[in-house]
Amino acid sequence: MTQAPRKVMNSFDQKYSRAECISWSFVDDHYHASFEHFGQQKIAVFRYNGEWLKTLVILEPKELMFCIRDYIKHTYKDATVGNVFYVITPEICEYHIYLKRGEGEDVCLEEDPLIFDENCEFLRKPDKP
Repeated sequence: MTQAPRKVMNSFDQKYSRAECISWSFVDDHYHASFEHFGQQKIAVFRYNGEWLKTLVILEPKELMFCIRDYIKHTYKDATVGNVFYVITPEICEYHIYLKRGEGEDVCLEEDPLIFDENCEFLRKPDKP
């Protein structure tokens, strides 16, 4: 278990004062706090100096807005929704949706997400088919 520097801990506490079940990791030169906040699982990412970079809110596929679920249903008929993250940065808020393809033991999670903005606008898709 990683312990974050005081600057990172202070920034986290200011942003998520009511966080519970906090665990820290150090990945790709950034501190990641995995935690529960108001009943949602989240991951916040910080630089060593305490600068907040982003927060990922982990969502269930059923929590996606209908317009996004409908787009996926009609555009990617051979896929289902796998992992869903609502990504919040200082600049943007968007949904990152990883599709699953296949059945049973052959299920494959796509490497690149479909990305939608918070108004259901499709922004980009994976480069691979």
